[in-house]
Amino acid sequence: MKNLIALLTILFCALVFTQSFAQDGLDPELTTDVRNTPVKKDGVHLLNVDENGVILKGYDVVAFHTVKKPIKGSAEFQSEYQGAIYYFSSEDNKKTFDANPDKYIPQFGGFCAVAVALNKLSPIQIWTHSIVDGRLVFNHNKRALALWNKNPKGNLKKADKNWPEVSKKTDYSN
Repeated sequence: MKNLIALLTILFCALVFTQSFAQDGLDPELTTDVRNTPVKKDGVHLLNVDENGVILKGYDVVAFHTVKKPIKGSAEFQSEYQGAIYYFSSEDNKKTFDANPDKYIPQFGGFCAVAVALNKLSPIQIWTHSIVDGRLVFNHNKRALALWNKNPKGNLKKADKNWPEVSKKTDYSN
């Protein structure tokens, strides 16, 4: 009986969570945490990738720069860079990425930028993306994004300073 009550509670909370974002006009996929086990697929770069090595749930990193919104990529158009697999929504976006991948990759391995600025490691939500000085960053949630937006350039500078140490972490325990 306790298990049934716990299950019903979880389902109710999930429904309320989904409904609240649906009311805000956000796709629930964009609001769920991208919380993968931090890995160094190439032995060097700490990445927030799924079990198949795909970063950002397969969203097209070039589209964040060009159309300024999340566009789902396809396995049909993919590239690998620094241990992560990137999906693109078109062959043109794949070619654009392949010509200059460092311009398009998410900063801090696809982890929460404001957390890195605070010397921590946290997952992200796709909808929190922003471009700061031409660099793609993500944050964990609405609260983290608000903190980030108080001083994006200052936070980026702090995150850049902290990333070498933060990137040594192997999990989200901070």
